[in-house]
Amino acid sequence: MGIKAKLALLLVLEVLVIFLLAEYVYLKIKEYRQITAVEETARKYFYSVQTALALIEKGKNIDGKYVNYQFKKLLTGITEDGYSKELKEITASAYRYFSNHDVSGLLSIKTRLQNLLDSLNREAEEKLQQAVAVLFLIPVSALLILLVGNLIAYRSFIEPIKKLSGKLQKITSKLSNSQVKNYETAPVDKQLEEILRWVENQLKEITKETQDIHKETFSLLTDVMALKKENSSVRSDVLDLALSSEVLSISVDNLNRHVKNVYKDIKKVQGKAIEGSQVIVSSIDVVKNLADDVVSLKNNVDLLTKQSETIKEIVNTIKSIADQTNLLALNAAIEAA
Repeated sequence: MGIKAKLALLLVLEVLVIFLLAEYVYLKIKEYRQITAVEETARKYFYSVQTALALIEKGKNIDGKYVNYQFKKLLTGITEDGYSKELKEITASAYRYFSNHDVSGLLSIKTRLQNLLDSLNREAEEKLQQAVAVLFLIPVSALLILLVGNLIAYRSFIEPIKKLSGKLQKITSKLSNSQVKNYETAPVDKQLEEILRWVENQLKEITKETQDIHKETFSLLTDVMALKKENSSVRSDVLDLALSSEVLSISVDNLNRHVKNVYKDIKKVQGKAIEGSQVIVSSIDVVKNLADDVVSLKNNVDLLTKQSETIKEIVNTIKSIADQTNLLALNAAIEAA
């Protein structure tokens, strides 16, 4: 599997994990709000029963029909679940007790309401704890996946570039130590030096981008720990005031912003590495071609050397013949004289 496929798979995995965890948190918060809505209605009914008992003890009349009518209106606004059904059963049983001013019956209703409130309080606490725990897992899971992606990018890009840089240095060293003359290897040495400088610059840029990723990751981890501390300190207030959607939204947006920044840095590193790999591949081809040209040049020089020696021998032969010819001509002139 290629590096692009691995990073894409990690991105899909992170989005899926965050989506599932966020969906779980949303469901728990929704359940928490439903429970608190039932709890609020039950608490109002509980206080009404207490007030009714106090009025009955003082000998005052109570309009039971009106009280039941008001609370039936309240019950229509809550979601249908197990606790709301239980509350409706309690209010239905209390109807005749309000109408008849039955103190013992109202006391039993008060006890049932108190038990229901205790159960609702425990259930709401449990739902909130689950939501807070999973909310903390969202940035932690994203952070872990980002670290894995960072490790994959490092192993796939930076290490091969370092190895290639070492190989290019070995090639330069071998060419400089070979028996080929300096004027023949100069173009190759210059090209290799340029390639090595480029590789070093790319490594510096990639290292800088990697450091930026580490900084963003550390910042993200700091926000995660701050969010956990904040959740621990305000959780008791959330039980009374319901869950603060604004604070939660700001915290999640802040974490998402850091996640996006980290991914931007990873994409920059990926782009630099891909660009570097392409240039390095083309540079290797150039080096190979230059090496072939150097070998060909050396062969041509050797051939020219041999040909020049042959020409020199021919010239010497011609010169010898010319000297002999001049000598013969001189002898002929002497004889003619």
